[in-house]
Amino acid sequence: MPPRRSSTRRGRRPELVKRWWSGQRGEMTLAEIDLRVGGAWRYVMIDNGGFEVGFHGEYREIVPNERIVATEVYEGPWPQDGEPAVTTVTFTALDGGRTLLEQLMQSPAGRSATRSSPPEWRPGSTSSSTSSTS
Repeated sequence: MPPRRSSTRRGRRPELVKRWWSGQRGEMTLAEIDLRVGGAWRYVMIDNGGFEVGFHGEYREIVPNERIVATEVYEGPWPQDGEPAVTTVTFTALDGGRTLLEQLMQSPAGRSATRSSPPEWRPGSTSSSTSSTS
């Protein structure tokens, strides 16, 4: 298997996050990233309906080229009580110089801001997604 490239930092550069984070749901207007344990992040986008949506959190663990663990708080119209969600992103080197990115979000029970989220993101559930990047 090829040596790992710097997936951890490359995957968290603001100019790159702005290109992929919103997917097909809108346009990113802000990506602030202080990639260090205890550092903060904040993303803001205008969704396809014209509403501004923001998220922020703090990095809890960073293992270069392997894993990033961070909190995630929704800045929406519903107040968020209790603990924030915790997202773990893992990076796995693949043949051909590609990197597999896997994301697991653990959302605490009672999180009111997720009421309109897809079923797999509802309170008390876990969700994962995978993608491959080159």
